[in-house]
Amino acid sequence: MEFQQEIIAVRTTKRVAFLPVMVGVGSGLAYARVHHQSYDLIHVASGWFLCRGPSTQKAAQEWIARLSTLTDWAQNEQVIARLPQELIRRVPELRDEVIASIEELS
Repeated sequence: MEFQQEIIAVRTTKRVAFLPVMVGVGSGLAYARVHHQSYDLIHVASGWFLCRGPSTQKAAQEWIARLSTLTDWAQNEQVIARLPQELIRRVPELRDEVIASIEELS
């Protein structure tokens, strides 16, 4: 998957901020280093943070590549509401699986 830098509107509960992010081309997902220890994953169409992601850029890209196969993330924020709650609860577990698989490749 290719990634390109873009500036998008990112929402928090209190405000909207324009941040430079790395977007997975065609995935509808992006990552940005908002917190110093990790990359946050972002749903581009809605600007909502999905969760705090892995600590390396390579792992964030791999995670987006895998998550992009689960649904059409290019849709608006309603795509998140339609995801089964079980999948939403599994996001931290999926992160650990992706990180472990990347570490195995290294």
